[in-house]
Amino acid sequence: MNETAPWYTSAIVRQSLVQILTPLLAYLGIKAGIIDVEQLVAYILGAIAMLTGAVTLLTRIFKPAPNLSATAVNKEIELVAAGKIPPSPTGPTT
Repeated sequence: MNETAPWYTSAIVRQSLVQILTPLLAYLGIKAGIIDVEQLVAYILGAIAMLTGAVTLLTRIFKPAPNLSATAVNKEIELVAAGKIPPSPTGPTT
């Protein structure tokens, strides 16, 4: 049974979408003409922000890392104690 929440309920996913859409909307406003260095630097920084948002979004959608529920914590402790899985460096301690 998959207990992960739908992708659209994640605050990180919503923030990533905003981070991607903001520079994208700025790019749609580019006008042809003489190159403006200040505007070019802003577009480069916007592209970096957009790329960061896209990577964060894809990572969160395809590899979600929600907080462990109490049931999951107890199950992980049982599995580690039984030797079925190795202890997680960030998981609950036994």
